Amino acid sequence: MPRKPEATITVAGLADDSAYTKACIVAQELADALGNHAVECQYFMEQQWDDYLRVKQAKVRGRCISHKTSPLVLVNERGRDHYVGSDRDLDKLFQAELGRPPSPVDMAAVDKTTLDRYLKILSKSGNPYVYLDVQFAADRENTKPRKVVIELFSEICPKSCAHFRALCTGQLGSVEHEGEEVKLHYRGCPFHRVVPNGFVCTGDVVSGNGLGNAGEPLADEHFGFPLDVPGTVGFARGDAPHTNHQQFFITLSDQSWLQTKAVAFGRVVKGLDAIRQIGALPLKGERPVENVIIANCNVVNLVDGFGLGHGGGM
Repeated sequence: MPRKPEATITVAGLADDSAYTKACIVAQELADALGNHAVECQYFMEQQWDDYLRVKQAKVRGRCISHKTSPLVLVNERGRDHYVGSDRDLDKLFQAELGRPPSPVDMAAVDKTTLDRYLKILSKSGNPYVYLDVQFAADRENTKPRKVVIELFSEICPKSCAHFRALCTGQLGSVEHEGEEVKLHYRGCPFHRVVPNGFVCTGDVVSGNGLGNAGEPLADEHFGFPLDVPGTVGFARGDAPHTNHQQFFITLSDQSWLQTKAVAFGRVVKGLDAIRQIGALPLKGERPVENVIIANCNVVNLVDGFGLGHGGGM
């Protein structure tokens, strides 16, 4: 009978994080070299990762309380978790235990494994996904846009999801509005409104200030999709029923009071931290002082991962 492992190295992280994938490889090499050690790797989507991290921080405490990023590495001995830290801290533990660094890892292979795993998870739902590349003005020259991926619940709201998807691809073309041609595409739209701890709004393809809508309105399709969690996506209509156009909101908290006032149809599965950052910006009235735009948007290809990027959390 095999002996019970003396310790278990736990690596937990985001499903789309290449650093998590690499840390699992390093942890296994360390466990094999030490002998009588087990490895447990756990991956999560963003919402579940946030919940997992909060639970571990409350349980392990100490330096774990300030841990923010994926992956998280712990060593469990005699039923008690001990904090190691990040993937870099795991490398340091490896060096300390074995007197050498971990073996080189093929990062191209790691990136492919990570992307394949993430696409498999997304595909299980059977739903389509779109992405928004969110660009903060302060970061425009120095950093890439922030990736926001939205799952569209097309079985619940097929017409609303198809309309939103088409606005992300630009396939609706242009319409005439007050004598001018307006392109029905979210690319370039600013986030024009923030209700702190409520929601952020964007999608004004006409004026960018929340006052413009173009084309024929879309009827209210379904009020059954819950708005009780952050990251819920819905159309920002006028006060009258059936006045959905292009503008949409993303919630920052439970907004169940909107249940019969707005058609929700999607949920952010990646990039909610970027939406929260918009929600925390300084405001003039309800308008962000900093210009934040949708730099690009389109459909996520669940075969080749187009729209997700790759590596380092993609």
